[in-house]
Amino acid sequence: MVSTTDLPTKECRNSLSARTQPDVVSDLIEKEVFKGFLYGPFKDPPFQKYRVSPIGIAEGKYSGKKRLILDLSSPHNDDKHLSINDLIDKQDCSMSYVRIDDAIDVILKFGRNSWLCKFDISDAFKNCPIVPSQWPLFCIKWEKMYYFYVRLTFGCRSSPKIFDHLSQALCHIAENNYKVNSILHLLDDFLTIDPPDADGERTMAIMMMIFKKLNIPIAKHKTIGPVKCLEYLGIILDSEKMEARLPLNKVDRICEFIKKLCRKKSCTKRELLQLLGHLNFASRVILPGRSFVSYLIGLSTTVNDLHHYVKLDKECRVDLEFWLLFLSSWNGVNMFYSRQFYSSYDMELFTDASSTKGFGGYFKGEWFYSSWPSNIAYPDKTFSMAFLELYPIVVSAILWGSQWTTKRILFWCDNEATVAIVKRAVQNRQIPQTSSQCSTTSNEVPKQLRCNVVLNQAVNELWNSAIANTTRTVYDTGFRKFETFMLLNGFQFSNLPPISEDILIYFIAHCFKILSLQYSTIKLYLCGIRYKYVQGNQNDPLQSAHNTPLIRLDYVLNSVKRLQKPKNHIRLPITFEILEKIVNCLRKGFCSKFTDLMLRTACIVAFYGFLRCGEFTVSKASQFDPHINLCIEDVVFHSDLVVLKLKQSKTDPFRKGINIQLHKLGQLICPYTILLEYIQIRKEFSPTNQTDPLFITIDKKPLERQYFITCIKKVLDICGFNSSHYNGHSFRIGAATSAGKAKIEDHLIKTLGRWTSDSYIRYIRAMKILSKKRLIKKAGFYRPPPSRDGKPVNKPVTPLEKVYREIAILKELDHPNVVRLVEVLDDPDKDNLYMAFELVEKGEVMAVPTEKPLSEDQAWSYFRDVILGIEYLHHQKIIHRDIKPSNLLLGDDGHLKIADFGVSNEFTGTDISLSNTAGTPAFMAPETLREEKENFSGKALDIWAMGITLYCFVFGQVPFKDEFPLALHNKILKDPYKVTDSLTDLIQKMLNKNPDNRITLPQIKLNPWVTKGGTCSLPTEEENCTLVTITEEDIDNVVKHCAKLDTLNASKRIALNDAEISESNIDKKDHTFRIKSKDSNRSFYMQADSENTQHEWMQAICFAKAAGRDGDNSQACVIQ
Repeated sequence: MVSTTDLPTKECRNSLSARTQPDVVSDLIEKEVFKGFLYGPFKDPPFQKYRVSPIGIAEGKYSGKKRLILDLSSPHNDDKHLSINDLIDKQDCSMSYVRIDDAIDVILKFGRNSWLCKFDISDAFKNCPIVPSQWPLFCIKWEKMYYFYVRLTFGCRSSPKIFDHLSQALCHIAENNYKVNSILHLLDDFLTIDPPDADGERTMAIMMMIFKKLNIPIAKHKTIGPVKCLEYLGIILDSEKMEARLPLNKVDRICEFIKKLCRKKSCTKRELLQLLGHLNFASRVILPGRSFVSYLIGLSTTVNDLHHYVKLDKECRVDLEFWLLFLSSWNGVNMFYSRQFYSSYDMELFTDASSTKGFGGYFKGEWFYSSWPSNIAYPDKTFSMAFLELYPIVVSAILWGSQWTTKRILFWCDNEATVAIVKRAVQNRQIPQTSSQCSTTSNEVPKQLRCNVVLNQAVNELWNSAIANTTRTVYDTGFRKFETFMLLNGFQFSNLPPISEDILIYFIAHCFKILSLQYSTIKLYLCGIRYKYVQGNQNDPLQSAHNTPLIRLDYVLNSVKRLQKPKNHIRLPITFEILEKIVNCLRKGFCSKFTDLMLRTACIVAFYGFLRCGEFTVSKASQFDPHINLCIEDVVFHSDLVVLKLKQSKTDPFRKGINIQLHKLGQLICPYTILLEYIQIRKEFSPTNQTDPLFITIDKKPLERQYFITCIKKVLDICGFNSSHYNGHSFRIGAATSAGKAKIEDHLIKTLGRWTSDSYIRYIRAMKILSKKRLIKKAGFYRPPPSRDGKPVNKPVTPLEKVYREIAILKELDHPNVVRLVEVLDDPDKDNLYMAFELVEKGEVMAVPTEKPLSEDQAWSYFRDVILGIEYLHHQKIIHRDIKPSNLLLGDDGHLKIADFGVSNEFTGTDISLSNTAGTPAFMAPETLREEKENFSGKALDIWAMGITLYCFVFGQVPFKDEFPLALHNKILKDPYKVTDSLTDLIQKMLNKNPDNRITLPQIKLNPWVTKGGTCSLPTEEENCTLVTITEEDIDNVVKHCAKLDTLNASKRIALNDAEISESNIDKKDHTFRIKSKDSNRSFYMQADSENTQHEWMQAICFAKAAGRDGDNSQACVIQ
């Protein structure tokens, strides 16, 4: 790379872009270190002689993505200290790049409908290592710490050439070893082209295999193919239409730039050159524009410096107006022209014009002639001859242009100016504007169709069925709001109101400020407006003329989303345990005998069928439709199961239908038994037709959604639950929760519930997402320096090793007052670690602030749970650091569980000395907020937070409150607090602002308020805690990589229609049950905890059976 490595030591100052963005630089350096591209940090220089080059930040002009750049051309104009790039020979690094025309040539060679595939190498240059002897030349310095690069960097003169050798080698391997038809590359961008009759999938597979074998990372989001249309080198190549065109976002960008300049009288040379760069790029595919660039180039040469101004004269503006016309009308007109120039008789066009007689043309034996149109033939109008000669050429293009596709035509014309226009020169004369009068075609429907009553009814019916009824209701509401808004602001209209992006922005402001609507509702209203305008044969008002989103509108919507606080409605699941209580309450008598039976049946069927409330109820009884809603004929009984047919559902809008199998369980709560009983009573209660509704009320009307939810809420109140936390969806999510408890696999729960997204996950797991980058930053990313005396050095410690050890300990925690960490999953494609905790269904113990604090007895009971949980964590050498009511969850047994270990710390010895702040401001101890940066005790932080939490239990609010964080910190440091006499002693000792004098956990356990004067002692530490131990194997296996769902499904597929599942298959020894195929010797097993009862086993078997309800798409719950 560099001709010599014997350079004097030199440290250059970092660029201004880096110094003004320190957080960005730190994050980017952190990423480089984590990926192994950069070694460091080192307190001292890692080499005896070294060169520190400046670092800077380069930001993508349109993407906004920021990249770390190493300026190896610095220092500049310094004879004593040459830059690294000065030592690299320019001639050796010169190279030629592939052109878009090269790709077009290959497509022309293979023909129409050629297959295209595109690949992009991730971290391009950094896949190439730097030889160790040159590491000292690639040092950087940041925040007084030294680093050095071990991979090629951006900013090095030789990087493109070196990387190009790698790319050429890949192309050589593909073409010669694997017979890939054609492959092109521009550094890290690869394009393969195959003939239409070739197997494009084979090329894609071969290239992916080559990259994988050579361990070269691929950007998956940029890997495309095989397709017939894709973007390569910024140009869209379309082998089906045989054309090249600019992407619409680039067209919009250039148009905006031109319009911006047209509004000015002058612009800087820099702005003009930027525009010329855009136009030069666009002229690759918009060929007529090439003739309108040369004048702009000449104009840019009239001044010297980039900041000098250039006057935009009349000729310049005319050229820019032509460019606007070309961009709007000629993008995509550029076909893949044959490289052969046809000069034969068949490819020649002859035209001529006379100012007095008319014009004519001749092509391939055909001809035309005409006198001038009336708007040109007026005697008082004088047109240039250039214009008159151009006229028949345009007419020829209209008549014969379809025959010119992909061909080069020789124009014969006897006017020099016209020839110049057609070819490449710039016409300096002003060409008159074309007439505004043109032939029009009416979009109005003929009277005969408008009067056709039958067809009009059919069209209205089709429009009504285009969207779901609930969606149409919301759309109608949104459009009425828009009409009202327009009328209030003085707009008059007979059909559809006038509309523009600005009007929509003001409407959003109206919804946000006046109507106080949520972001999601505003989005639906905008969709309703679009639906109405499209229905009225108007353009989509939410898109520009180029079918791109309205950028300003998107920004305003995002602003609404950012300003609004999301409303988190509590929606709890009705689990099997709650279902049992509901059923028992209805058996004892709630309404009439028939109503109670109907509600019991609906609840059990909704639970076991994972039904949405709208799938077995109707919005209004008058709207019942036997073609959509659940009828008696949709229930079919078999010997051991009943099939429930849903004709339409949320995930089946086109009414393909789905059969749900509900199996006979042979227990008290059984969907088969209750449905059989209900159908018999239903027929006795009211004479039935097969198309009558399945569920009816006592007055023989279809079961309405609101009536069902109201009844269930009353039953839940009777059973002692807070009914405001439950709704019609609670049965469905409760089924998912119970299935998760029964060890049914996640992907099977998704199938059972007919979820098309991963939203079901939140019903079966409490998921916390952590950033790997932040964890690494917390753990540190130190690398030992290379050996200076030639001796081998120890292998660097993996940055995540400490983090993984902490997670391994968390996974082993087992205490009734600590939420259990079930699994940790690593998404290799994202910066996320997913921590799946056990689901604690009742949620947080209380919201703060609240007007309904806990009673002192309830606070006493819950606080004792907190004491035991914190004691257990401290025994495991873990400081929580974020104790607060929202991190205390209420379990089914009424006891609290401590959750959220996002900011916890592991320590050794008897305590940890901390110096950094973490946690929730209102619960942070005063020693963490002082200006003097001193270390403080970790255990004392948890004691303080426990005191604040106890205060919240009793008073429903925190003792220190302020809207502004700094003011809040000041109050925590200085303000007194008030408590009742009964808690004064304990809370005062816990909220002692001197951590050295703060009460300890063992002392809290002996406090009279906690023990009720010694009558209710807590367990000793030995009784409460067992030390967790972990092995190296636990650390190695602590994180699992996410498996692809389709792969998981494919490996666990079995036809349950031929499977034998029964209670007799349960093995009491190892707690498994067997799914055995009748026609083979294959067996599959499901493992469970020893605490699972026989009832839970049969429930799990029911879910496993129900998974096979889709016939050929059957899936069994099989776990090896």
